Amino acid sequence: MPGIKCGGCSRFASPVDGARCGKCRVLYCRVCGGFPAKASVPPTWRCPECKKNIARDNRNDTPVRGPTQSPPSDVAGISVMESSTPSRDVTSLNAATTTRESSPVPSSDLHAILHELRAVRAEIQVFRREMEVEMSELKTALSCCSARVDGLEARVDALELRIINVAVCEQCKNDCPREGKMMCGLNEKDRKYILFPSECAVKSYSVCHNVELTMTPIKYCINHEKKKSRRMYGESCPLFCPSHYRPVCGMSSMRSYIYKAFNNACFFDMLACRGDDMNQYIEVPLEFCQRHLMKNIFREKVVISGLNDYRDYHEY
Repeated sequence: MPGIKCGGCSRFASPVDGARCGKCRVLYCRVCGGFPAKASVPPTWRCPECKKNIARDNRNDTPVRGPTQSPPSDVAGISVMESSTPSRDVTSLNAATTTRESSPVPSSDLHAILHELRAVRAEIQVFRREMEVEMSELKTALSCCSARVDGLEARVDALELRIINVAVCEQCKNDCPREGKMMCGLNEKDRKYILFPSECAVKSYSVCHNVELTMTPIKYCINHEKKKSRRMYGESCPLFCPSHYRPVCGMSSMRSYIYKAFNNACFFDMLACRGDDMNQYIEVPLEFCQRHLMKNIFREKVVISGLNDYRDYHEY
């Protein structure tokens, strides 16, 4: 049997193996018709040229051209039915959900909820006002208590001071004569010099304040005061010192019972005049550095010059 030209690809196809349109009766091969090799062609099948002229939405100006390889109508119908079934289910589910969500709350329940919320809000406001009043009263009471405690502390301090003064007056009666030989005492614990008008005043002070004083020559008290005034008036410090050896003992002003020996008074004055409180030393008699004298001698370089009559500038 001679072949007939396909209406899609223009190739010759057998009428038995081809698919004929049920409307225009044009023959198409199975490839252009979109049929498998052993599938049957329904008599109501339409070719792509006929399908493109089918109007949708009742409008003639919106034709839809089908695919070149369109599936059979039965298969298409089945697939359309299968694909439309889930969409219908989803649509019905959405509609039910929307209906549930848009269903209004009964007016009686809504009014009851609003009434309860207003009542709770009113209770909170009342509680807040009460707390503000109570806090103000508490602050006032605390301020009054603080003032009373401050007054009691002041009275206790005054009584203690009065008792101490009475005890000091009874224990520290100064019956020493006003005229006598002035003496200089060193308080090693507090690291300070005290100048007394007489030996009796030294003993009375030692007994009254329960301290041990070491008697030193009066020049140490005078030199100590001179160094304070010297720093006050801004006098210059020595920049270099002679190399002769005349040891001077110094006591640390930061820690008690710490002593250091210097080659001569100039080196001691150079360090003391800097104003560095961490390295500040107070001059004390050489007897305090007996244990440290040899150690400091061998630590520093000692050079003895031939100036036998040389005396340091601040000594007498």
